[in-house]
Amino acid sequence: MGKLGIYLLANYPSRETFIEAVKMCDKYSIDFLEVGFPFSDPIADGDTLEKACYETLQKYDFNDTIDSFKEVQGIFKGKIYIMTYANIVYSLGIDNFAERVGKISGIILADLPLRETGLF
Repeated sequence: MGKLGIYLLANYPSRETFIEAVKMCDKYSIDFLEVGFPFSDPIADGDTLEKACYETLQKYDFNDTIDSFKEVQGIFKGKIYIMTYANIVYSLGIDNFAERVGKISGIILADLPLRETGLF
């Protein structure tokens, strides 16, 4: 039998709605969450997610995303993956980013060049 996963963009359309969606995913035993960290140039996401990222970044910064993500980790019992862009990780430093997000099941870096994958 397959697994059911849900993608949610952190803090979209609001922090409160995002957290409520996570609670619903936990309540209905969704197997895993893919939490998107909003990025200012989401080239791999398509028009809809690009618009959602821009709207989210008008209201929230990276620290807000981390705060919400920490709350998600306390709510959701299944696996949690982060979907983001290499620039976010590199700009903080890989170790600092890993420390800030804490334990996760995995990370998807949509724009990571193949030659850079060894660092991860």
